[in-house]
Amino acid sequence: NLFVLHTRNRAVANSDEFVKPLQSAKGVWFEGGSHWRHADAYLDTKVHKELLALLDRGGVIGGGSAGAHIQSDYMEVSRSPQQEFGERKIPQSEWRRGLALVKNVAIDVHVLARNRQFDLIGVIQSHPEMLGVGIDEDTAIVVQGDKFEVIGRSFALIYDNQRQLDHDGAETFRTVGGLFYFLRPGDTYNMKTREPFRPGTGSSGGGTFQRVT
Repeated sequence: NLFVLHTRNRAVANSDEFVKPLQSAKGVWFEGGSHWRHADAYLDTKVHKELLALLDRGGVIGGGSAGAHIQSDYMEVSRSPQQEFGERKIPQSEWRRGLALVKNVAIDVHVLARNRQFDLIGVIQSHPEMLGVGIDEDTAIVVQGDKFEVIGRSFALIYDNQRQLDHDGAETFRTVGGLFYFLRPGDTYNMKTREPFRPGTGSSGGGTFQRVT
């Protein structure tokens, strides 16, 4: 049973007829494009309510590119602000809100393929309570509860203003630490405790962590 739902009209997204397929759905996939179009159409509508209900009953929600971005609690403004600012349908105060299907997390996508691995640093510095998760192409995170696993061909990046990789020491001049680090396929991460785990090592991937003061 496959239904394609599409509207840019918030009144339609807030109608009982439009959301009927969602009420019995076991999964939803968000296509890519522009995450702010998803937000303008669905944020705080009955569609949004039914998405949360779907998760509560054990359903799955996924998405690629902007379809992953919209699942954030917090979203960056588009890189094409002239177009975005002229077309938005929700108040400017809401522009950075995602659907918050994952709480207290800002998601970015295409991070290595498009040389965007530094973009989330400003987000977590401005919002130190927020966790940043960057996902490269051909890669996904599978979220269950407070934990996720990295799958695919490339890496996910963790941006945590409260925790950073420790350096190796002056005698090596190798790892210098920093505000983001990489998780490879098979690695898992606890978003509640903010701890990574690499299978086979019994630890956080062989590295040590220190609190940022």
